[in-house]
Amino acid sequence: NALKRPNVVFILVDDSGYNDIGYHNRSQEQLPRIRTPHIDALADSGIKLTNYYVQPICTPSRAALMTGRYPIRYGVNGFTISAEAPWGIPLSEVFMPQFFKEAGYVTAMFGKWHLGFFKPHYLPTHRGFDRQSGIYNAMADHFTHEIRGGYDWHVNDESRFLARGHYSGELVRDDAVAFIEEMSRNSSSSFFLYIPFQEAHSPYQAPQRYLEMYPELTFWPARQNLA
Repeated sequence: NALKRPNVVFILVDDSGYNDIGYHNRSQEQLPRIRTPHIDALADSGIKLTNYYVQPICTPSRAALMTGRYPIRYGVNGFTISAEAPWGIPLSEVFMPQFFKEAGYVTAMFGKWHLGFFKPHYLPTHRGFDRQSGIYNAMADHFTHEIRGGYDWHVNDESRFLARGHYSGELVRDDAVAFIEEMSRNSSSSFFLYIPFQEAHSPYQAPQRYLEMYPELTFWPARQNLA
C-alpha cells in the first residue's frame, strides 16, 4: 500500500554511557569492550548522531522524549519518580503516542515506564498507548519484578504474575517482536512502537549466558552484569 504511513520503532536504552555501545570502542584489531552487535548493525546501516545530548537518568530522559519539553519544567531535572511518589508528569502534557493515535497509528509500549503510576490516569494506556507491558518503577528485580515489597510487571495496566522468574529484557524483546509480527499481517495499520528497556538499570542482573560472554570480568560482578 503506497499510501500507508511509515512504521516507527523507538528503542530507549537506559542509563548507558558513551563507551557502553560497541561501535564507539571497536577497531579492526579487536572486538569492542562492550558487545552490542544489533545496535551496531542498526547504526552502521543508518545515521549516527555524534553531537547529541540527553538526560543522564531515567525519568528526565523519558519526560523529555514523551513531551518534547525540558524536564526541568516538571521538577525532574536530575530527579526521578520514586515508588512511593504521589505524582507524575502532569496530565495537561500531551505525550508523543497521543499524536500518533490522532494520526491513525496503533501504539504500543513494552518496557519501563517511570513517568507516574500513583493513579490510573498516569498509566501508559491512559497516555496514548493502545498496548503495554513492563514495569512502572525504576529498580525492580529483573527476574522477580519485585520492588520494595511490591510486584511490578503489568500488561495493559494489569498485574501479570506469570512473568515472575523471566528476565525483563527478554520479556520486552519477545513482546516487541510479537507485536511487529502481528502488525506485519495487518497491512491497513501503521504503528508506533516504543521500547524502553529496563537494562542497564540497577539492580545489575543478567542471565548466566550473557555473563559468560565476559569471563574477564568474573572478579568484578557488578561490571560483568552491566556488560
